[in-house]
Amino acid sequence: MTPKNKVIEIINLDFIEPDFHDEEELKKNIHSFLVIQRMVKQFIKTKTVNEKLLINNIIISLNVFGIEKVNTIFRSILKDNEFGVIKSILIFLGCFASPEDSTQTNRIIDDILVDLKQRYHLDLR
Repeated sequence: MTPKNKVIEIINLDFIEPDFHDEEELKKNIHSFLVIQRMVKQFIKTKTVNEKLLINNIIISLNVFGIEKVNTIFRSILKDNEFGVIKSILIFLGCFASPEDSTQTNRIIDDILVDLKQRYHLDLR
């Protein structure tokens, strides 16, 4: 099953009311998971990332689909090392919903996030 089909299947588990969204907006939001997936794969390959763009895309997904669903989608479409990148960001945002998950966070991303927190004097709770 393709990542796009996995995302659609997870979203359809408790389908959003048809009047609540338009089809184009939903397709765009589904596509954002695939963009995030590509960004993570590129990061793993090159060790460079536009962390602000990655965080922004994850926040948008969280706002649209909620914490539980976003965690489930990322866990199902990403490999363990890729999910470690997302897990670092979700923990940073206080939106990691699976404390029993044993996937290791990504140390490089952890360091980037600590630097962001210090640079911008963020106090995320």
